[in-house]
Amino acid sequence: MEVSAPYPNPVRMGAVVQVDLFSACPKNVHGVVMSVAYRKLADFRVMVSGQSRTGWDLRDLKGREVASGVYYLILQADGENRIVRKLLVLR
Repeated sequence: MEVSAPYPNPVRMGAVVQVDLFSACPKNVHGVVMSVAYRKLADFRVMVSGQSRTGWDLRDLKGREVASGVYYLILQADGENRIVRKLLVLR
């Protein structure tokens, strides 16, 4: 699995990443967004086959907008290593 750098970065309205799987069969990709204090802010799952894009709307699990700061997007496909990408949110 390969994950592009989030764009735009720094982020003001929302971020998008592209996920590429090197496998012909679809896999579940689980993603979480964590704060630097290791608090889970967002959680999502996407079914990916080949290339897919997914994004984060800069809201936490309760629907509130997050503050400016550094956040980590952690993605993992079934049976594969985790990939971490850093996001800088500016308000």
